[in-house]
Amino acid sequence: MVPLEKTHSDQQLADVLNYIGERWHNWKKPVDASTVGRARAELKDRTAPWSYEELMGLQFVQ
Repeated sequence: MVPLEKTHSDQQLADVLNYIGERWHNWKKPVDASTVGRARAELKDRTAPWSYEELMGLQFVQ
């Protein structure tokens, strides 16, 4: 998969996350572009794949 950090803006990624979250997970609170930007900044040095447990433990996941 193409690295999304170089091809999509924070707003574009927020839009995709919100679509998925609202359609399949019944999210009530949308993610905004500033949250995506904050997550990118905090996680920019990560190179290893994520485990399910790690993803569920992130504060960005609703």
